[in-house]
Amino acid sequence: MAEFWAKGVELGLKGKQLTEFVESQTRLQAQREERQAQREERQAQREEREREAQREERQMELKRLELQIEMDTKRSELQTEMVRVQNEHEAPRQRDNQQQMC
Repeated sequence: MAEFWAKGVELGLKGKQLTEFVESQTRLQAQREERQAQREERQAQREEREREAQREERQMELKRLELQIEMDTKRSELQTEMVRVQNEHEAPRQRDNQQQMC
């Protein structure tokens, strides 16, 4: 506020004009500060939304990888079971073939 008084005096203002000048400059300064605070708040909110979106992306990627691992494990188990069943069916046939050769 003192800077506004000094500026008003420098401009040659006196009395009521000086008081009105200081009051108007003080209001303008308060408005500028309020707008700056609002900009900073919006920026902080934007940054928080971006961080949240990144967290969600990482969680989705983690879930995708977990499902991929589960799917690969099931596929491997199924292949193992298929080989076991195939071997069970092949074994008697191979014995029969060997016995016929003898």
